[in-house]
Amino acid sequence: MTRFYDLRKGEVDQFERHLVDKGNLSAEEVRAVLRNPDLAQTMVEALREQMAPPLFVSPEVQLANVRQWNDARDWGFTEADFPSVPDGLSLAGALEVLVLAVYLPSKGTGRNHVPSHVRTAQALWDIARHRQPNSWQWDSLHLDADHLRLLEGIEPSHEPGIRWVMVDLGAHWNGQDGIRPCDVRSKDSAHAEVLAAAAHFPDWVQAMNGTDVPYVWLPGYQVTLPGEVAWTEVPVLYWNSVISLVYLSAGWADSRYWSYAIPVRREL
Repeated sequence: MTRFYDLRKGEVDQFERHLVDKGNLSAEEVRAVLRNPDLAQTMVEALREQMAPPLFVSPEVQLANVRQWNDARDWGFTEADFPSVPDGLSLAGALEVLVLAVYLPSKGTGRNHVPSHVRTAQALWDIARHRQPNSWQWDSLHLDADHLRLLEGIEPSHEPGIRWVMVDLGAHWNGQDGIRPCDVRSKDSAHAEVLAAAAHFPDWVQAMNGTDVPYVWLPGYQVTLPGEVAWTEVPVLYWNSVISLVYLSAGWADSRYWSYAIPVRREL
């Protein structure tokens, strides 16, 4: 990052004029910063927060995304299947967001049958991973009917279609002690909605660091890893900023990770 002292004098003078003319900065406020330099840090942090790129895209962009994915991947949805944008929504927290979720119908018969939840997970993860510079899926994590299922009681929420869902991507996040998925999972636990969020919001994925923006469990899914006790693991999604890579892996449902949220979904 270029230092302040690398600015040209004309740029510094213009910055000063903007603070006085546009910001209406008074002499008393300048003297307050001189007396308490910590105020300067507060001002700069507020500026950087305003400059930070948004983590989430608008509902209109999400609609355009799903239309494009539907056409490119031959999902078979018609225009009548696309919902209008809901009005009058209120958000419960900074990481709660309106997500246009996709739930694909089952496909094929007999040995070629792919259940709805498997087909959906495969498709959304494929989209999400290809919207990142690099991706990696744990070799032991198989997104197929023998190794991936929905949490019991959640099945009605996976009815095929395209729906708006409120998803709190920061739910059950305890940065001090961590929370185990097995202690908080319910019929409201998010599943395909998290993968839809990863597909729609690549900037959200890249903002994950476990401190400001948590990594996430996908608590509405259960996973069996080869050679392990059946259905005791849960998928996890996280980002490695050092090598610019999104991971899809899994962890024990009774694990406690301070850097992970356990997202919940809210029907509209």
